[in-house]
Parts: sequence; structure tokens; C-alpha cells
Amino acid sequence: MISHIFPFYYQVEGVILMGNKYKDYAQDILIAVGGVENIVDVTYDTKCITIHMQHTIPSTANEVKQIVDVTSVAENDAQLVIKLKGNVDEVYQKLQRLIKNANVEEGANTDNINSQDTSYTPQVKVTTPILVKAPIAGRRILLKEVRDSIFREKMVGEGLAIKAHEESKVIAPFNGLVSMIVPTKHAVGIQSEDGVDIVIHIGVNTVDLEGKGFECFVKQNDRVEAGQTLLQFDQQYIQQQGYNADVIVVISNSADLGKVELTMNEIITTEDVIFKIFKN
Repeated sequence: MISHIFPFYYQVEGVILMGNKYKDYAQDILIAVGGVENIVDVTYDTKCITIHMQHTIPSTANEVKQIVDVTSVAENDAQLVIKLKGNVDEVYQKLQRLIKNANVEEGANTDNINSQDTSYTPQVKVTTPILVKAPIAGRRILLKEVRDSIFREKMVGEGLAIKAHEESKVIAPFNGLVSMIVPTKHAVGIQSEDGVDIVIHIGVNTVDLEGKGFECFVKQNDRVEAGQTLLQFDQQYIQQQGYNADVIVVISNSADLGKVELTMNEIITTEDVIFKIFKN
């Protein structure tokens, strides 16, 4: 009888220990960012947890880097992106539970101290973002560095550009509908099932090439799947004609969607998420 119980015991004990490990990670992260009161919101994907803070703390990144299973930490103003090699979902869930418990406890203490007190503990907004992957691999370029003022000033929408490696195929970043193809084949629009409109534009002033150096594999109103080839361009030919061949990727309806987080990766693959969109 005991021989049947022991394997079950060890299995359960292992689950408990793993759970405690993730809770410890979450607790360490919470302390490093300055506690619940300094958190605006927390989001995650399969590789990382992103925390928006009320204000930055100089030591935060270094403290988080010391946590086991944390592979890298990136800071951008009050945004902290924590990459983990372990179970990101488990750490995120433990972090949310700690935040919730802290809010409940603080609320109870406030009620006990002074029922007339109107102060409150900020509630952390839990939002699942829409993820958009890169349509081509290469080096990230910020829009402010793009030579075309229309894109640089974000008149078309929020986004970034990618200086492509040798690969010249542009693929669909998600399942969706081809909403636009320009006659000169240097730009294509695609709308996701979530209502995100992406414009992929090859180069600057490449409309002047009148379609030379470009090949399109889809038609307007085609249904496409993530990873499907949309168009191809001859980067060498375009550059020989004196034109820039950077791939500009923008969310044309970003103003209507809400907050957009851009990737902080300098080098991008087609498996990387370049946009996290938090719809209003």
C-alpha cells in the first residue's frame, strides 16, 4: 500500500515545490519594482513579462537580473520587460495573485483605520494583448529614423521599420484579410481577425520604380494565414536604383486601438512579436 502512496506523494510534492519556486520569483519581482503601489499594469506572452511602473527605480533591473530563470531584463523609461526561461505563465499568475492579495489586504486595513478615508490602492489592470509578429527578419529601425516624413511623424500610424537580412520575402504576420495592394506592388495592407490593420511598405519613394523589383503573391480580399508569403522584393535591385529598401511596418488604425508596445529587440526574426496591442 505504501509503495503506491510514495510515488503519488513525490509527484504532489514536486508540484508544490515548483509552485513555491514561481511564487518566490514573483515575490522577488514585486519587491524589485517597488511593490504593488508602483505597478500600473502587468502583461505577458510566452517569453516575457512586461511591467509598467509609476516611476523608475535605478536598482530594479539589476535586482531582477539576479532572479534564477531570468535571462534578460530590458528597460524603457518606466517599462520593464523580463525574459524568463521557465514557465512564464506560472510566474505571471503568481505575481497577479500577490498583487490581488496585497490590494485586498490594503483595502481591509484602510477600512479598519478610517472608514471616511477616500484613499485607495491602485488596481492593477490585467489585459491580454493582441500579438503581431514580424513579417520579415532583420534589424529594427525606429520610425523616427525612417527617411520618409509621413512615416517618421507617424501620420500613417504607430510602428517600426526593419532593415531586412538577405531574405526578401514578406510574410503575413497573422491570419487575416488582404485589405489593400498598391498597383506598384511595393505595399500591402492586411487586417487581422481582431481588427488590427497593418500596412507593410517596402522602401522610401519606391513607388517611382513602377513595380520593378517587386512581386506580389496575393490579391485584395484574399484570406491569408500567418507565415504565408505576401510579396517579394529584389533588395539589391532597389538599392542599385538609388532607393532605400527598409521594410516599414505600421498599424494604420493604432489611434483607435489603444496602447501599443513595440519590441525592444535590436535583431528581429519572424518568430518575434514586434507589436503588443492593448485594445481600449
